[in-house]
Amino acid sequence: FFHACSHPPQSIMPELLGIEYHIWADYIALGFALCACILCAIQIHHHIYYNHTTETRKYIIRILMMVMVYCVEAWFGLYDPNLSLYLDTLRDTYEALVIYSFYALLISSLGGYNSVQNELYLIPMRSFPH
Repeated sequence: FFHACSHPPQSIMPELLGIEYHIWADYIALGFALCACILCAIQIHHHIYYNHTTETRKYIIRILMMVMVYCVEAWFGLYDPNLSLYLDTLRDTYEALVIYSFYALLISSLGGYNSVQNELYLIPMRSFPH
């Protein structure tokens, strides 16, 4: 006679090779995050040593660092969801810095604030009938 309790209880979580799927997801996400961080670090290294315009270098590096911030925030948020609120706050703060850096990069690339202001002043104003 087979009893209903004769087999050990099966895990509720599905498994692959004896490891639960969410553990696989953590490791796969970590692998992709590390790949993205390594590629971003290589790109930053190239901008540090081979970028000829020093005035725009810091802005470009700040923008590239956003990749690392997103990778770290996403992986730690997946690994420990309780940290998500704090990590989102840090990411949003850095994102605001990147938006400012992009604006400063544009102004710097266009010749400075006065140059942009003069060029905008030279654009003729058009009025449209109501």
